Amino acid sequence: KGYVKNLPDGSVEAVFEGDPKSVSQMVKWCHQGPKASFVEHVLAKEADGLSNFETFKITY
Repeated sequence: KGYVKNLPDGSVEAVFEGDPKSVSQMVKWCHQGPKASFVEHVLAKEADGLSNFETFKITY
């Protein structure tokens, strides 16, 4: 659960919420990204508390 969105500067912001193993797998995937993408840098940090997302949303 969470979201991913493109930012005006060309970077991408993603927030993941779930069990630690699933979140870790998503962060690992972010280091390679989807086909035809170029990942220059990944900054991962834990957020304080839970946001209780209902779904996972992609915003362009």
